[in-house]
Amino acid sequence: MARTDLAHRNQPVSGATCNRLMATLRRARTLAVDKLGIELPRLSFPHFAEEPAGRYVSPEEFQAILKHIAQPTKRAFVELLYLLGIRPGQLKKTEISNVRIENKKPVALVYRPSQVKQRTLHEVPLVGRAQDVVHELWRNRALGSGLLFHINGKPLRELKSEWRRACEAAGLTAGRKGGGVVLHNLRHSCLTNLAEAGVPDTTARAISGHKTDSAHRRYVITQNSTKAAALERMTEAIQRARNA
Repeated sequence: MARTDLAHRNQPVSGATCNRLMATLRRARTLAVDKLGIELPRLSFPHFAEEPAGRYVSPEEFQAILKHIAQPTKRAFVELLYLLGIRPGQLKKTEISNVRIENKKPVALVYRPSQVKQRTLHEVPLVGRAQDVVHELWRNRALGSGLLFHINGKPLRELKSEWRRACEAAGLTAGRKGGGVVLHNLRHSCLTNLAEAGVPDTTARAISGHKTDSAHRRYVITQNSTKAAALERMTEAIQRARNA
């Protein structure tokens, strides 16, 4: 049996994990005081720095990877991860009933609270390329399967081997070791692309399904080009003020 206790981890516990544990302790203390009437001293719980999670995959890198995934359903799944930023596990289990159809075209993916990690209704509109991809999946839906992503009526399995081959064919390293690319990085990259497009955080969270701002911030990887552009705009504003 694999050991999962923190004392036997092979790498340091992240700040995000520590903060989740602190949040659990805070809730436990609140319940003990409010529900059980236990008198406890006032406690302060530390907050640890949370580093941005994952590796950013640029649009150019993504297209290079995507063209080496030949199987249509797997290709569609990977493309929608990058375009919509939905959790991979949630997206893979998308059912036909989750697709909202209007005028014979899919207009949104609507997930019931029981299908979402945060247990809240999650609705993602479909536009542009994402709408085209879902439309093709809808047209090829298998009667009796109930799943949007299927291969000959069977559920989509793990894509680790296909992902590794596609990344290597694109000249990229796959896997977490050595800073390689993993499938979950596509979710990080979608949120980063939304941020660089100027999409407000609240809107981006509604698309990706993140419940809290702190969790969303960990997924956004600010690019140096974005920082440089921001500094250039600031410098230009200061220069205009000096010349006025």
